[in-house]
Order: sequence, then C-alpha cells, then structure tokens
Amino acid sequence: ALALFVVVGLSGAVFNATGKTLMQRAAPPDAVAGAFSVVESLMNLGLALGAVLVWIGYRAAGARIAVVVPAIAAVFLVAVLWRRLREVDAAASVPQVEIRLLRAIRIFAPLPAPAIEAVARELVPVTVTAGTRVIAEGDRGDLYYAVGDGELDVTRVEEHLGRVGRGDGFGEIALIRDVPRTATVTALTDTLLYALDGELFVETVTGNAGAGRAVGEVVDGHLGRDTGHPDGGS
Repeated sequence: ALALFVVVGLSGAVFNATGKTLMQRAAPPDAVAGAFSVVESLMNLGLALGAVLVWIGYRAAGARIAVVVPAIAAVFLVAVLWRRLREVDAAASVPQVEIRLLRAIRIFAPLPAPAIEAVARELVPVTVTAGTRVIAEGDRGDLYYAVGDGELDVTRVEEHLGRVGRGDGFGEIALIRDVPRTATVTALTDTLLYALDGELFVETVTGNAGAGRAVGEVVDGHLGRDTGHPDGGS
C-alpha cells in the first residue's frame, strides 16, 4: 500500500506538469483560461463519479472488483484516445527561437515562462529587404516588431536617432500611448522581423507588473530624449 501511494503521488505530479503544459501549448492564448476551467471541472466530476462507482462496485461485488474494473476502464480509455493524444502532443512544438528572442528584449524579460511562450506562439515572421520602410512617422500603429536578424535605422523628422538589430524591438510607443508613430524605421539590410498584434502586446505587458514598468521606462526614455535607444522606439 505504501509503495502504491508513492507511485500514485509521483504519477500525479507527472500528470499535472505534462498535462497542464500540453494544455497550455495546445489551446489558443485567448482560450487557455476557459480550457483549464473545463479540465478542472471534469477532473472534479471524475473524482466524484469515481468515488460513487467504486462504492457501488464494492457493495455489489467486493473490493477486488471495485479496484480492478476502474483500472481496466482507465487503460481502455487511454488505448482509445492514444492516437489523438499523440497528435496533440506532436503539434505542441515549443517556439525556442522566438522565446529566446523575447527574453532578450527588456520589455518581455519580466514575463513568466507560460506568458512569454504564449506570446512567442503569436509572433508572425516578416522578411523585409534592405531599403524597406517598416513603419513611418505619423502612421497608425497596430503592430509591435521584434528584430530577429538584420539592422534598421530609426529617424524622426529625417534626423537620425539610432539603429536597432537582433534582440531589439520597436513600435511600443504608438501602442502604449495610443498615438501615431513617433519615428520612421527603415531596414538597412535584409531583415527578419517578428510582428506581434498590437492589442495582444498591450494586454500582455500591461497585465504583468514587471513588464508594465519596463515598457513604461522604455517609452519614457524614448519620449524624453532625441537620441536612439537599444530597444528601438516609435
């Protein structure tokens, strides 16, 4: 009995860690909370139903049947759902490159692992050639950009402010302050960018105290001086 308690405890830990991680990676960001609520409700319902069925089995056929039948049913369910579970597991890849990139950007660095992974999954790669104007001063801002590779020039009223490269980001001022773009960013080389929806960007950084402070400091730094900043700007 003691050995079984240990096995059950370890199995529960593995199930919680892997199952909840898989759920987080398989569900869309805006559906994660609802998915977890459904799963927790089903688990509680299963515990209650299991207790009732084991009691009925014990009263009807004794302890052996009460233990063996639920175990057989569990194995049967796993066998039936195995292919679907494997498909979900295989589809839940981890965006390692995007996560490392976001970790290098000051604004996203304070985010916990689940949040930063969720944001990484929403990044859309955008390839631009040298000379391409990515954003223009005065335009409406609807995207945030993280630089995956290449170099870009930042100007305001045709005055050079600085350059941004891999590990930098730009576009936060227009999104956070809800104002037109405050600078123009042009690719100096062939560049790989990762675009993030503006609403998701604002929701993410304002929903975390550390990220909120970081983006506030970055925005204030851009607006308070005319020189470039390592995190870009606009």
